[in-house]
Amino acid sequence: MPVHANTALDAENLGEVVVRGVPIRFSVAGRGDRDVLLVHGSGAHRLWWHLLIPQLVAAGLRVISVDLSGHGDSGHRSEYDGEVWGEEILAVIWATGSSRPLVVGHSLGGRLTLMTAGAHPDAFAGLVLIDTPLRPPPSYQAAVAAGRRQRPRQERRYQSRDEIMARFRLVPPQPHPADEVMTALAANGVREVDGMWTWKHDQCVMPAFYGPELLAAAATVRIPLCYVYGANSSLVKDVEADFVRAHLPGEVNVVRIANGFHHLCLDQPAECADVIIATRARVDGRAPDRDLS
Repeated sequence: MPVHANTALDAENLGEVVVRGVPIRFSVAGRGDRDVLLVHGSGAHRLWWHLLIPQLVAAGLRVISVDLSGHGDSGHRSEYDGEVWGEEILAVIWATGSSRPLVVGHSLGGRLTLMTAGAHPDAFAGLVLIDTPLRPPPSYQAAVAAGRRQRPRQERRYQSRDEIMARFRLVPPQPHPADEVMTALAANGVREVDGMWTWKHDQCVMPAFYGPELLAAAATVRIPLCYVYGANSSLVKDVEADFVRAHLPGEVNVVRIANGFHHLCLDQPAECADVIIATRARVDGRAPDRDLS
């Protein structure tokens, strides 16, 4: 496993593991055996978490973040599904020598980690789902249908790095963080191809995991789970939080972050870090400095 120091955003160790022939990139920050694994959402990459990683490390956590295949600096596949992405998560856990980390997933990453926890109940110590839409039936049927109407794979290319950087936006729309944050995210989300510029993420229809398989997996998850959403989120409302409380059988803690939008790790990083630290402490059986239940 090659590891070296890199990144302009923070000092980290970068590693790579190959899963079904595709290289998967990950980073590790901090030391110790109290591990947290961060899984980004659709179209994002591991540096989506960079604003809250220093706070997690300062709390004594070892923080692992991954680029799923089709995202960031990891390779692309002809097809993507929850099983192979789950294998990537498990492979990164193994490659970093981790044992039952607390796994944090944002949006699509939250649904993916929930499904993986259902299939591998002993792999994770707990889950934090950050602004992860979970649709009660029959609402998920509309979400599945909308996903099928998305565009087919096409690689959009731009004449210059400045042109593509200027087109970078958060999806769904919300107030943007500081310019330097947006610039850092965009810089780590683009690549040069044949003298032109395109996005690093695979520009195809990604699986959304809104269907009955997600609800079936969720019904089996009994590890501690914290469900976090923004009060101003365009994707997660109080009804989804109420559904999570009622549907998931294990220990569920719901946290509503005031003034937060969908990309909570960007607009409310300190609050997100507090929730993760408190959940890790709860999993460890320790009294957190600030209990957010």
